[in-house]
Amino acid sequence: MDNGIENPANDMSGQGNSQKLADDLNLALDMGYERGAADSGLYTGYDSGSNTWELIVKYTGDIQSVAKRFGASAVVLLGGYAIVTMPQEYINDFADCAEVVYIEKPHRLFFSDRQALERSCVYYAWSEPYSLGGEGVLAAVIDSGIDWKNTDFRNSDGSTRILKLWDQTVAPESSGYAPPEGYVVGTEYNRDVINLALSGDEAALRSMNLSRDYSGHGTFVTGIAAGNGQGMAGSFRGVAFESELIIVKLGDSEQRQFPRTTRLMEAVNYCIMEAQKAGKPVVINMSFGNNQGSHDGTDLLSTYLNAASDVWKNVIVCGSGNEAGNGIHASGMLSGRKAESVELAVGEYESGFNLQLWKNYSDEYGVELIAPSGERSGNLRTYGADRVSLDNTQVYVYYGQPTPYSRYQQIYFEFVPAGGYVTPGVWRIVLTPVRIVDGRYDLWLQESATLNEDTRFFSPSEETTLTVPSAAGKVITVGAYNSRTDAYADFSGRGYTRTNDNIKPDIVAPGNKIMSCVPGKPYSYGVKSGTSMSTPLVTGAIACALEKNPALTNTDIKTMLMNSADDMGLPQNLQGWGKFNRRKFLKM
Repeated sequence: MDNGIENPANDMSGQGNSQKLADDLNLALDMGYERGAADSGLYTGYDSGSNTWELIVKYTGDIQSVAKRFGASAVVLLGGYAIVTMPQEYINDFADCAEVVYIEKPHRLFFSDRQALERSCVYYAWSEPYSLGGEGVLAAVIDSGIDWKNTDFRNSDGSTRILKLWDQTVAPESSGYAPPEGYVVGTEYNRDVINLALSGDEAALRSMNLSRDYSGHGTFVTGIAAGNGQGMAGSFRGVAFESELIIVKLGDSEQRQFPRTTRLMEAVNYCIMEAQKAGKPVVINMSFGNNQGSHDGTDLLSTYLNAASDVWKNVIVCGSGNEAGNGIHASGMLSGRKAESVELAVGEYESGFNLQLWKNYSDEYGVELIAPSGERSGNLRTYGADRVSLDNTQVYVYYGQPTPYSRYQQIYFEFVPAGGYVTPGVWRIVLTPVRIVDGRYDLWLQESATLNEDTRFFSPSEETTLTVPSAAGKVITVGAYNSRTDAYADFSGRGYTRTNDNIKPDIVAPGNKIMSCVPGKPYSYGVKSGTSMSTPLVTGAIACALEKNPALTNTDIKTMLMNSADDMGLPQNLQGWGKFNRRKFLKM
């Protein structure tokens, strides 16, 4: 159909053309391996040495048998999801199989914290109503690991409170121990091994010393959720201080970069199955997120978490992220024939990045790029893959196709420098209406943690800055406020979800200058800020609620949080149902 939009003749002859493949995976297959694009995350999940991909697959039937036909392996997860590793040349044939519903590539994950500006004695030492400390409940923390020697994570007799520690970064051949049953990466340490190491057993100590929390983030988060404060006579005690712990250190022993979403999915699966084996309810704390997706809870990571939430007795809690003030989101409305120009500042020394534009499938409009020099791309093609060269920068574009999970279209842009860096300056994305039914558009940059601080939209929107997977409907999503000023934290990710059909965050909790454990001495403490700090406060309280009533479901917990929250007088896209009130929550 002639819609008046120019289709340039830049053809890309790759193999990414399946409607069962996510847009960025289609683009990666079409492009062929590009070093600059790899740096931006487009090839996360790809191993150039073996020419294989690690993929997230939604399936029906026997996925392991199907995978074997293509020389692939599958780690089966809950709810009809699997992590499949397969040769690149067979991906499209694999996608054509009736058992395969949809495939996404993994994305990198980033911490949801902001370093405190100062050290202070702002901390939470809870006075427990009902003498609740999470006894009989598992607190699972999926993060950067834990300082397993820290006294906050030991019992009064010196033994560990950690039931299981799965370090995904420690290769079995170096540790002397195996991965958990059913998984292929990392090392699993059980309570007995950790206690042997604490007692001074040389072999156990040598192996356990391989599991380090280098950033300290996981130790800090676990301390808030469940530290017992033994190092300081209970002064800096966490919330569920009597709970047992399951710890997963996210990562990959072969690629020490930001962890992938595939590893997070495996970690959630592991925590739930271990809780089921132990016959105890579990609260799972996640302080990771990214900007890759529609921000409406329809990505496979989010739908997987929804499915997993219905298995056994578990509650999944995550932060809303810290992207509100980073200029990573722009939004607007198109109408009539008036073109709109979205300005993007690209800072110096940007080695490559991606940009996503989301729109209603029924809307038709031209998309043109204008480089800092004024060089123009002309209108890009309106289907499949395209490529333009502007100001010594290659821009790869992929127009998304309808998927089983979204009625919205993604237009994916990958900026790859022809030389060392993307040309700095003001880039413009010009949108020219042809036929408008809905009109709303949203653009997201990749995660601010991976970008130069000067790379941002000129006129950003702080709304819909929730990180993925915090838009998942059955996940408890926690934003942050400053408990000292009773004001919403300016960094805290905000809703609504893109489709405005789900209130997020669900609740807000203190996230400024929170004190907790840091690695080092057996009783070291520090101060951090971010939704990574507000989230475990809620996680620990949920563990206490489950101690009081182990029969509570995920839905029960969410309802209790909503009904006990204190209204801050703010819009729901900021505060959700309000400020977390722990005493009211535990009285319900």
